[in-house]
Amino acid sequence: MTPHIAITRTWSDNDVAKLAFEVCDGTSVFANEAYVPLDWGAVTASALDAFGQQIHGGLFDLQAGAEGFEYAGGYIRARFHWYRPHQLLISTWQQEDHFPYKDGKVAAEAKLFLKTEPALLDRFVAALPSLDAKGGGQATLECIPLPK
Repeated sequence: MTPHIAITRTWSDNDVAKLAFEVCDGTSVFANEAYVPLDWGAVTASALDAFGQQIHGGLFDLQAGAEGFEYAGGYIRARFHWYRPHQLLISTWQQEDHFPYKDGKVAAEAKLFLKTEPALLDRFVAALPSLDAKGGGQATLECIPLPK
């Protein structure tokens, strides 16, 4: 399996869109969905493009949905960190929708770790606005295998 973050628009109405997130670190895969504003792709692309220009240091949190059982849908946070001028490290935390379990509510969660490069980030940023199209769209961030 090739490491990646893939985002696909699966549904929308007049107020929100639902995106499917698939994160693969080359060994494990975790998928979830989250609700986002209709312009999430363009807004995220703009912010991530500005972050991409800060090759020396800097952090960026790509987020969708909301954590906790009080909210519908799932949650994802992908923290982007320039580790070296041409090495972008990404740590992800995903949470599925909560469901009843025993006397409370729980959700499946995953933390994965990825690495990518500036050129691959640029391709991802260019594809993000397609997620705002009513017919759906997809954006994939290709990543590089981490040494195990």
